[in-house]
Amino acid sequence: MEITGPTKPIHRQEKGWGYEIWIHNSEEYCGKILVVNAGRKCSLHHHILKRETFYVQTGQIQMRTVDEQGEESIFEMTPGDVLEIKRGFKHQFTGIAERSEIMEFSTQHFETDSIRTEKGD
Repeated sequence: MEITGPTKPIHRQEKGWGYEIWIHNSEEYCGKILVVNAGRKCSLHHHILKRETFYVQTGQIQMRTVDEQGEESIFEMTPGDVLEIKRGFKHQFTGIAERSEIMEFSTQHFETDSIRTEKGD
């Protein structure tokens, strides 16, 4: 395969909590930047197929997770923090800082693989 040079992100998805910049999504991997506004949250959801790792680049967020046994945990995450979300674990983030940037590294994203349990913004 030949490298053809730099490109631009493939997609920008507006969300009630901010927006996603999709850098790459293929059968091999997915990369996104999530921009989260203060006081705004995504839905509580989980994935059957997708496995995710989040890295906080800037700002501060609260991450809520619920494991397969229903055990709930809440973490505050600041720049440099990393959290891995395994398949089947429910998760939800809420912006604390005015603007937070999270890098998401994951297996391939399929919209049909997001099972929402609680509504977000």
